Order: sequence, then structure tokens, then C-alpha cells
Amino acid sequence: MSSEIIYASKFMGLKTLALENSSSDRRNATKDALLSTAERLYAERGLDAVSMREITREAGQRNSTALQYHFSSKQALVFAIINRRMNDGDSRRLEFLHDLELRGKLDDVRSLVGAMVEPVAVGIKLPKRWPAEHWWVRFLSEVQRCPEFDLVELAKTASDLGLRRVYMLLGKQLRHVPDVVLRQRFLIAMSQALHGLAELDRLRERRRRSRQRFDVERAIENLIDMTAGALSAPVSIEVTRRLEP
Repeated sequence: MSSEIIYASKFMGLKTLALENSSSDRRNATKDALLSTAERLYAERGLDAVSMREITREAGQRNSTALQYHFSSKQALVFAIINRRMNDGDSRRLEFLHDLELRGKLDDVRSLVGAMVEPVAVGIKLPKRWPAEHWWVRFLSEVQRCPEFDLVELAKTASDLGLRRVYMLLGKQLRHVPDVVLRQRFLIAMSQALHGLAELDRLRERRRRSRQRFDVERAIENLIDMTAGALSAPVSIEVTRRLEP
């Protein structure tokens, strides 16, 4: 085989690879645009008020079937958004717990509740640093409102090592709370924290439009106080009786 043929063959191969990479980059960019647009629209208006066609149009896609190409259904789209954000949030939570461990605070209930709340609050607390997280809490709140989805089950398919560790550490500190009661309290506490953060974000936006000051960091710290108090509350006689065989 002549050197010219070998050169031409290598050139064509490199050109094909470059075209494949370019096509892959475009697909990924389209997918990211669809995910971000869906997250924002769902967060603003709720899951039942937004159509797949509207998401495609808002994402700037001329092909009306782009969303169906990347995500076969609304359920698949919601799962993809959760999987993308929750993995990042779990990494932040594990870092938060590592910091607590270095400071000897893993036995402090309020600090552990902070590990529940703070990693999902970054888009509210530090919007300039975490602009991509702006709609995340409101989106989660809307998913929880929708009976079509079970957020607890959806979370299991993503990374939740941090949350599981928080739950285990809380169990060691709240030994007066029976396991079945603690699990119920933990799930309700997470749900209330998400809805609370979403409402704080809406309140901050309303205050900003009317040029009123709003201390969002104090509000989040207060939410952590409330959540820690609810988890630590004594178990009543009424609840204890219901636990008896």
C-alpha cells in the first residue's frame, strides 16, 4: 500500500472521529438544554402544567421530537433531572459530613440536620456561586406534590450515601426514638425541609421585586432549628401505645 493511500486512510479516519465527537457534543448539549429547561419550567409551574412540546420549544429545539428522542417519557425526564442533581448534592453532603467529623460534631443533632438541609440549599443561599442549582429545590418540592412520583424511591436510584449516613448518625443520637418512628420523622422532616426551602426561595424573590430586605441565611438556619426540634421531640404516650404489639 502506498504512503499516499495510508495517509488518506488515516486522514479519513481522523475526520470521521472528529465528526462523531462533534455529533456527540451536540447531542449532549441538546440533552443538557432540555434537562435545564424542564427543571426550570417544572419548578415554576408544577409537573402537570407543562407539556413536553413546551419544554422542547423553550429549550430552543426546532425538532419537535427532540425530547422524545432523548427521554422516552415524562417519568424518564424527571428521573434524569433527579439523577443529575442528586449525585452532586450527595457529594456536597458527604463533604459536609467530613467537615463535621474533623470538627468533632457528628454527635450534634443540629449539625446533622444541617447536613440534611445545607447541601440542597446552595442554590438559594449562594445563587451566584451555584447558578445551576437555582431551580433544584423548587423542582423537588413540585415532584413531591405530584402523586405520580415517589421521591423516596426515585432517590434510591441516585446516590444517597450521604443521607443514609445522616440517618444512621441521627439514630445513634436519638435513641429515645424507636426506629419506626425515627424513619417516619426523618422522611417527613426531609419533605418539610424541601417545601420550606422552596417557599423561602419564592419569598426571597417576592421581597427582591418589592426591594425589601430578606435574610435568607437566617431563615435557613431557623428551618434547621425547627427540623432538629421536630426530630428530637419526645415520643408521646399516645405514639408509644400505638407501637405496642
